[in-house]
Amino acid sequence: MIESVQLQNFISHGDTALKLDNGLTIFIGHNGSGKSSVIDAITFALYGQHNRKSNKNLVKRGANSALVEVEMSVRGRRFKIVRALNSSGQLVNARLVEYKQDKEVDIVSGERKQFAESVAEEVSKVLGLDYSKLSVAAVVQQGELNSIIQAQPKEFKELINSLFGLDRLDLAFDSMREVMQYFRTELRKKVGYDDSEISSVEEQLQKARKLYKETHGVLIGLEEEKKHLQNKISGLENSIKEQEPLHVKLTELESTRMALLNYVKKKKKEIESEISEGTELVNNATKYLLIVKDKHDVEEKLEEVREALSSIDEKSKSVSSEIGRIEALIEVGSKLQVIDGKCPICKSPVTKIESFLNVDHLEDDLRKKRDELENLTKEKNSLRAKEKEYRKEELEISNAESFLASNNIRSVDDIKALEKEVLESKYTILSIPSELDAMQEVEKLAIDDFSKDLTMKILNLLKETKNFDDTMYEQIKNECKELVQRQLELEERIGECRVKFEQAENESKELEIAINELEKAGTFVKLLETIRNSVYNRDGIVGMSLRTWALKTISKKASEYTAMFNMSISRLELTEKARSISIECYGRSGAIDMESLSGGEKVAIALALRLGIAYVMGSGRLDFVILDEPTTHLDEERRRSLVRIITEAFRSGLGPLSQMILITHDSEIFENAEVDSIYKFSMTNEGTMVTKL
Repeated sequence: MIESVQLQNFISHGDTALKLDNGLTIFIGHNGSGKSSVIDAITFALYGQHNRKSNKNLVKRGANSALVEVEMSVRGRRFKIVRALNSSGQLVNARLVEYKQDKEVDIVSGERKQFAESVAEEVSKVLGLDYSKLSVAAVVQQGELNSIIQAQPKEFKELINSLFGLDRLDLAFDSMREVMQYFRTELRKKVGYDDSEISSVEEQLQKARKLYKETHGVLIGLEEEKKHLQNKISGLENSIKEQEPLHVKLTELESTRMALLNYVKKKKKEIESEISEGTELVNNATKYLLIVKDKHDVEEKLEEVREALSSIDEKSKSVSSEIGRIEALIEVGSKLQVIDGKCPICKSPVTKIESFLNVDHLEDDLRKKRDELENLTKEKNSLRAKEKEYRKEELEISNAESFLASNNIRSVDDIKALEKEVLESKYTILSIPSELDAMQEVEKLAIDDFSKDLTMKILNLLKETKNFDDTMYEQIKNECKELVQRQLELEERIGECRVKFEQAENESKELEIAINELEKAGTFVKLLETIRNSVYNRDGIVGMSLRTWALKTISKKASEYTAMFNMSISRLELTEKARSISIECYGRSGAIDMESLSGGEKVAIALALRLGIAYVMGSGRLDFVILDEPTTHLDEERRRSLVRIITEAFRSGLGPLSQMILITHDSEIFENAEVDSIYKFSMTNEGTMVTKL
């Protein structure tokens, strides 16, 4: 039920507040006074829809915004819906609240469907009807009263289904399908299949049983082959075990032979090196002994040369000094030469000059001294050369002494001892074969104690392995190795076969369990399908029963209301077909074609049907109906009959619905009529003015 409607700057209303009660409420006023705007306000508040083409047309001219607020009650719950627009008609606020203990509790705000927030959708859930269905069932705009009889039979059936909640059976029908799908999904999780696959599962079971039988026979054959192979391998392994110590000794023999050969080769090289080094040592020692033998003579000669050099150095110094003295006398003598028989200094007569100042005599002495110095220098250079030669010999003697001392050689006897050692080594070399290999008689390789030990060991190993055939031993080992490889491959095949066998066995058991479960589940699903088709199908037993009852009741009440119009139609009947519901009219002479009726008769029938629907829905969610100019196209008598029907049916909320709002400009037809509330609408300069009469 609509409890109140408030309009602010909405179409022609500046600020209008309407309190609506149970029963019949009449809106009267001239055309264009703003009566129908209330319907637009209600549908716009509930669903955001209206008959004014665009939201901009909802905003009163000159206003900056518009607001509508509707309060309603549905099955004991009270709600308030608010919508606001700006001057361009853009929605700026949409809000749905519920009154709980006198407090407003927000349910949803806005129309953001992408975020699952929509006032219109929440209102549709509360009322159980969307805008199009509410327009047909409860809000009848001006000139649309007879739309119910103009609707296609299929659309009319959908309307009936939704008005009486039969469309909920579709939801239940779909939900039941989802339940069955969920059941099958859970069944698949548990069993791996659903009931629709039982034939396929049975085929799989037959294949699994066949595979089980086949793999069982193959497995038995492979196990027998494995047993035979194991016996053969066991015999070969025993033979290998018996011959293994001899094989080890033979291996040891070969390694010992190679060790002896390598040792002798190495020893031979060492002896050859010793012979070479010993020979070289003997030669060098012999040479160095001869050099050392001249040590005393070299030392004496070196001493004599050094003494001679010392004497020459003394003589050279004396001669050099004498040369200096003579050169000084020559200089003095040259200054004292007699010129014209007179002294060059005092000019006195001189008859004779002393010989020691005679320049000629001094120069002759100077030449002799210089020749003497030159001869001394030559002699000194000759002695220096000898000294160098003797010092070289002295160095060679020193090196020879160092060599002999480092090799502990003091005499020719020591050299003879070395020569003897070299000779013994040469004899040893001669005893060693020139070409060495491991197949030679080992006795020839026993050249020392170590090689003799190796030789004895080789001889003992030869004796122990004399009758051992290593080639046969290797053949046995290779044969055993091949058989072991075959055994591994056989075990792999057995493993694969056993896996297939066990898989087939397990699969058979699982499939047997699955088939048992699927048979039970199939019975359950069939029961669910029967319930779904019988109970939850809108065309099933329940849906058809409810629809049949509703159609009969609507037909009966509509016929009663039609009879009050005093027309030629005595009965209306709603007839259900496979996918539609048709409206059939009957008079005294039988069926009447709807197309043959006048406009007024069609409006009367439409009103009767709407009232019949309202009667049936009185105890449901829809608890009000709004008629905009319902008397249009009715003559005077039928209009008054309509008023009488309405006032009797809806006075004080005793009718099929708690509330009817009737909008009309034909106010005189309600004179002397008993109504609950009358609001008069009139147009002023400020807009619509509403007065309660």
